[in-house]
Amino acid sequence: MEKVRYRFVYNRSGNLCVNGSALIQIEAYQNGKRKYFSTNIYIKPNQWDRTREKIRNHPNATGLNMMIYDARNRLEAIEIELWRNGNAVKLDKLVELARHRGYSKPECLKSDATVSTLMNRYIETSLNRPNTKRNKMTTLHLLDEFRPNLNISDINIPFLKEFEKWMKDRGCGINTIAKHLTHLKTFLNSAENQGAMAHGQNPFNSIKITHGSYHSSYLSPAELELLEQYSSCMERSPLDIETKCLDAFLFCCYTGMRYSDFIRLSSTNFDFRSKECWLSYKSVKTGVDVKIPLGLMFEGRGLELIERYGDNLLDLFDLPSNAVTDRVLKKVYHKAGLEKHISFHSSRHTNATILLYKGVSVTTVQKLLGHKKIGTTMRYCAIMDQTIVRELKKYCN
Repeated sequence: MEKVRYRFVYNRSGNLCVNGSALIQIEAYQNGKRKYFSTNIYIKPNQWDRTREKIRNHPNATGLNMMIYDARNRLEAIEIELWRNGNAVKLDKLVELARHRGYSKPECLKSDATVSTLMNRYIETSLNRPNTKRNKMTTLHLLDEFRPNLNISDINIPFLKEFEKWMKDRGCGINTIAKHLTHLKTFLNSAENQGAMAHGQNPFNSIKITHGSYHSSYLSPAELELLEQYSSCMERSPLDIETKCLDAFLFCCYTGMRYSDFIRLSSTNFDFRSKECWLSYKSVKTGVDVKIPLGLMFEGRGLELIERYGDNLLDLFDLPSNAVTDRVLKKVYHKAGLEKHISFHSSRHTNATILLYKGVSVTTVQKLLGHKKIGTTMRYCAIMDQTIVRELKKYCN
């Protein structure tokens, strides 16, 4: 089977949007067949270099080029995933998986439609993953509730102030409000780029979105041990949802994996031949390749956990939705005597915090978590009371 070849194509339809821009698409070619995928990036003809297949003469050329290259890399990642799972790499299958993960037929935004119609179309045709699309739809529902039949020309600075106050009065926190405003901002940026909003009328060009301080929930070593003791006393059954959810949570405490990466694991991600037993995967969120030596992490407890499942290892990765898993874990935490508000993602915070507490360098933790920027890792660097005591004993006694 011939490998799929990719190239960028500009303005394949030969039609420009109302502001004179056109779409960049990715052409996938295999065995004489072609399929096209939207990058959701619109630029003007003089901003496209056909020879080099890249954006030029644009104030955001560097960032936009990174976005279209990332879109192509995501398609190649799907192709590699098919190959690794032993499936034939065919264009139709690539299209099926790509559509499921956010690629869809593009449409230019029209200025004569309501915000509800425009934003709904923008979300559907975006390259965002399903969870991100659902989050943006929540923002749209709030807008519809706050101001039904809203026109894009009605969105100005006073409107944003009123919308922000309305969300605050509903009990939304500062970071939740910032999230919804950010979703609205990205939509307006796209609308302005495609001519649905007059150039220079985007109110976000003049205001800054306020974010609150970042607080991560995590387990201390003692709290993690409490859950481990409870787990060892549970009646183990692969069909018991509480057992499986707790095992999955503990495994992610030992590895720092996200829920989205964990549920995509298979036996091919593990190299049991090596002494360290390496776990290798590509992060769904960042596209970063991550390698974790299970035998060296947390005294090999993650390796011991998956060995319990034997030939039924895939059952461990078959979890319900993230929200359902969190609800199940909430019951488990209560039964274990853990009175703390934590979610499945707290396992990732726990992993980073305990590793740093034990003296592992920030750059090593960054690599293990698959972060592109060390600043992201620094957000996990909570200073536990135990860390303060340990450091003072080390240097002041």
